[in-house]
Amino acid sequence: MVNKKEQNKSHIPFRLNMLFFVIFLLFVALIVRTGYLQIIKGDEFKAEVARTESTVIRNNVPRGEILDSELRPLVKNDARIAIQYTRGSNTSTANMAEVAANLAHLIDIPHSTPFDGDSSDLSIRDLKDYFYAQNSDLMKERVDNYIEENNLKSSEVTYSDEVNLITDADIMQYSDHELKAAAIFTKMNAAYALSTVNVKNENVTEDEKARVSEYTMLLPGVKTEMDWDRVYPEGDTLSSVLGRVTTEDQGVPEESSNEYLARGYSRNDRVGRSQIEAQYEDVLRGSKSRSITETSTQGNVLNQEVIYPDQEIT
Repeated sequence: MVNKKEQNKSHIPFRLNMLFFVIFLLFVALIVRTGYLQIIKGDEFKAEVARTESTVIRNNVPRGEILDSELRPLVKNDARIAIQYTRGSNTSTANMAEVAANLAHLIDIPHSTPFDGDSSDLSIRDLKDYFYAQNSDLMKERVDNYIEENNLKSSEVTYSDEVNLITDADIMQYSDHELKAAAIFTKMNAAYALSTVNVKNENVTEDEKARVSEYTMLLPGVKTEMDWDRVYPEGDTLSSVLGRVTTEDQGVPEESSNEYLARGYSRNDRVGRSQIEAQYEDVLRGSKSRSITETSTQGNVLNQEVIYPDQEIT
């Protein structure tokens, strides 16, 4: 009996030592692996996570003024605050809809619909586009059912077909906040990759500017800038001589858009459309400022730095 007890006692310390030794080896392996990831590969992984891309974008600038022989302005610009949005290279409509919903808490924007009366700021298609962006999972389910019911291939279904699956009932129950978000989303969705559009450039209050500036972290791509409005002090008196410029919605003339784009214009740039404004477009357009737009690996705009014409881009 004594020998058996002593034999059992001798086995217990050995097993404990083996257990401690295995645990020690596991800790050593963990420390070595952690050290490898943090020290050897740390900079590489950190660079990959934080990797950004910089793209140069040309910004819209005020047009040149037209003066008479006594240096009195015949055509000038009135500065005004603008809330702008720059679309990332890979920004999804779902992300834009989220930003629009956040921005709708901070600014006011006209948002009447066809359900309210004759004139409206939003079309039925605008409301359906916003619904689609907000409800990607629901829309995927509807589209899958539509494909199955009609025995179609996914390549045979167009975006218009998908939008038609959204009913009036889906969009008639929007709250006031959701309608504002839809109006903002419509403005944002008009921008193509790495281009900037005005979300609101009329009657922007100082409070709105301050709120947007305060919450920029929740609004990727959104910024406050100064915009301009073309003013003719003489009214229509000299309109047959001075001419007019296009609006931002009109942009460059469709029939000569390729020519304008080749000269560095954006599609929504305001250009001279008649008389002196058109004839001296190259002089009046001014030199566009440039901004280095920094985007993340997901294509979201992280930062923009304005570079003026006489500066070199480093």
